[in-house]
Amino acid sequence: MTPLVPRAWTHGPGTHGPWAHGPWAPGPWTPGPVAAGSVPVGAWQAAALVLLAVAFPVCLWAAGRGSAVRRLVGLCLAGTVVGAVLLVLPMAYGRPAYQDLALVLAVISPAGVLVFTRFAGPRPPSGDG
Repeated sequence: MTPLVPRAWTHGPGTHGPWAHGPWAPGPWTPGPVAAGSVPVGAWQAAALVLLAVAFPVCLWAAGRGSAVRRLVGLCLAGTVVGAVLLVLPMAYGRPAYQDLALVLAVISPAGVLVFTRFAGPRPPSGDG
């Protein structure tokens, strides 16, 4: 008895249809030439990796140790680093429209730090007698 295998597993992409065989069939994909003066995609990915591997652990260290002010600075710096990563990654993948997310984070991050400061700070003495 033959095992039941889904059709998607037995046929790869481009193995059926009117243009799957013959001289008109698409050849293997090859990357196009890099335009003169442009930065290769690998450089943008390397920049994001450096930000995530070097700067973000420093932010986590600062947010996890020390006084309340030092932790707050680490939290604020982490928001800045994430914003920078969100500006670099869309360039790496050729999706500049995704940079809007970094702009939204740039507006929300300081507000989040202020809210965190408000709720984590010392409580004023109550007037109850």
